[in-house]
Amino acid sequence: MKLPLLHASVLSPEHWPFGLDWLPQAAYLVGGCVRDALLEYSSPYLDLDFVLPQQTVQTANAIACHYHAGFVVLDEERQIARVVFDGATADFALQVGATLLEDLH
Repeated sequence: MKLPLLHASVLSPEHWPFGLDWLPQAAYLVGGCVRDALLEYSSPYLDLDFVLPQQTVQTANAIACHYHAGFVVLDEERQIARVVFDGATADFALQVGATLLEDLH
C-alpha cells in the first residue's frame, strides 16, 4: 500500500501553534488530524491530539501560559488537558499502556 505524500501537513510541527520543543521526546501525535492528513483532508481548524508518557496536565499548562492560550483540564483522573489557541486546539492525554500500541488498544 502506497501512502500519500503529506505536503504542508498538520503532521509537520512548523504548522502547529506551539513549538515542538515543548513536548517530551516520547510524545505521539494521534487522533483525527493524523487520519485526516493521511486522507489528504484539510480543515481550517487545527485539532491536535497528543499522547504523552507523563506530566500531560503540566505540559499543557506550560504551553498555554507561554503562548497566552486557553487551558482546561478535561479529565483530572485520567490526566487529559486541552490548550485552546486562536483557530486550533491541542489535547494532551496520558499514555496508559506500556507502549503506544497497547495504549491505542
